[in-house]
Amino acid sequence: MVRIGKGIMLLLGSLLLLILITIILIRIPGIQDAIVDKVEQQLKDQFDTELSVGHVYLNFPTTIEVASFYLEDQQADTLLYVNRVEIKTDLWELLKIFLIMNFY
Repeated sequence: MVRIGKGIMLLLGSLLLLILITIILIRIPGIQDAIVDKVEQQLKDQFDTELSVGHVYLNFPTTIEVASFYLEDQQADTLLYVNRVEIKTDLWELLKIFLIMNFY
């Protein structure tokens, strides 16, 4: 019985460590840029249109800031251009699917 308890504690500790490492890595600008580039390319391929994101800053779990977001429609007209968007989040509210967005 003690071995099962130790196993569960080891599993939970490992999971918590993995989450902490992921949060720390996500805050590194080079990793953020790589994530943005990958998502940007997938969206371009999926929607067959021009899309660009100047910069994304993730201050997990409270703020996501996107600078210079540009989206064209399929006729190459500007569909959306946003200079800066800041999304304030609360981790618990995210579980309830609630976001507050500020457009500048």
